[in-house]
Amino acid sequence: MIRRNTLLAGLTVALGLGACGDGGADLARSAELLQQYYVDTPLGRSWRVETIAASHKENTLRVNVQVTDEADVQYLKALSSMDRFHAAKLACPKPDDALRVALGSKTRIWVHLNSKTQEIISSVCPK
Repeated sequence: MIRRNTLLAGLTVALGLGACGDGGADLARSAELLQQYYVDTPLGRSWRVETIAASHKENTLRVNVQVTDEADVQYLKALSSMDRFHAAKLACPKPDDALRVALGSKTRIWVHLNSKTQEIISSVCPK
């Protein structure tokens, strides 16, 4: 079973803003709030947020999560596609008011679960 418990290690924010301007500043602020969310709400002992990348062009925040426990990786790979999507959503933030306002109505968060060598699944987070 996938555990949501304690440790978060090595969180970095990579801002790949295609165009600067008000939208870029809002997206950068959203990335900062999202980074703080993951510091305050760690995913679990074997899921580690590696990067949060902002794309102004696509108006998205991409959260790359590495699943470090090989048993969890194998478990995820054995799930049906639909169950993997549900598992990926476990890494989605539960937006508080500040994050919801900063994201606005059009910005989406995508979560990408990765093993050491490949992507396991990616999923858009619910608004």
